[in-house]
Amino acid sequence: MFGDSKFRILNMRKEGNSDKKVKINGQWVDYLVNTERDTIAFFWEDLLFGTMKSIEYVTDLFHTDISTMELHENVDNRLLNWVQQRQKSLKNVHIFTDNARNEIYDAEKLKNIILSCKSEEIIIDARSSEELEIPNYYVKCNMFVCVIGKWITMETVMTIDCEVILLCEPSEPKFSGEELNRFLKHWINGGSLRLKTFYAAVGTDSTLQLFDGIGKNQKMEEKVYQTLYGNYKMTFRNWYQIQRNDGVMAAVQFLASDELNFYIFQFAVWPDANGNF
Repeated sequence: MFGDSKFRILNMRKEGNSDKKVKINGQWVDYLVNTERDTIAFFWEDLLFGTMKSIEYVTDLFHTDISTMELHENVDNRLLNWVQQRQKSLKNVHIFTDNARNEIYDAEKLKNIILSCKSEEIIIDARSSEELEIPNYYVKCNMFVCVIGKWITMETVMTIDCEVILLCEPSEPKFSGEELNRFLKHWINGGSLRLKTFYAAVGTDSTLQLFDGIGKNQKMEEKVYQTLYGNYKMTFRNWYQIQRNDGVMAAVQFLASDELNFYIFQFAVWPDANGNF
């Protein structure tokens, strides 16, 4: 995607010939346009080389930068590094595998992409060939979403410099009550100052362990919290309010998901994106 538009480029490996061709840097390239989806597809013998050339062509033509990258199965970090070097910022990177096609990312390639990514918003929804290990992972971003990722520890959560952290993997619920208690005490004492929202699948409702040594006020009214990034809404019912040492308030709740047999831990710092307290 480019700038504020929804115009998309797809770069695909060439498997046949198209009647439509465009000249890019002296080379005739097959392409197809889908006006309903605002998409143009280019077809290349060398996919990495071609993707770089198409990005150069379109960004120069429209005098704009790429805003979003979708990295699919087994794309390595060379393209991402090249884009990040040629423009000041990148809004969103989505790392993706298609379960319906049984796609699996090479673990080393996926790890290198995660370590290389400096996007404002990072979304990881990719199965890997083996479990990742990324100790001491640090990134500064606005939103970090991981749909599949057992490698993320509580130390990772408390180290990431981020405003929205969403860990959505229900197949492997994360974090004990003791770990979440440590996170809350970390926040109360001034840790993770930029963090506004933290959402994670957990195994049980461990409210007693969660608030050990922490003052809280129970709230019965329903509150809907709008996140700063990603346009997510979190509903709080029968929740608890805690206070940071500087007076800032946050909402905390375990939310049952009976159909999937796990709980969601919700944490949100007031005010929300709409200014609500």
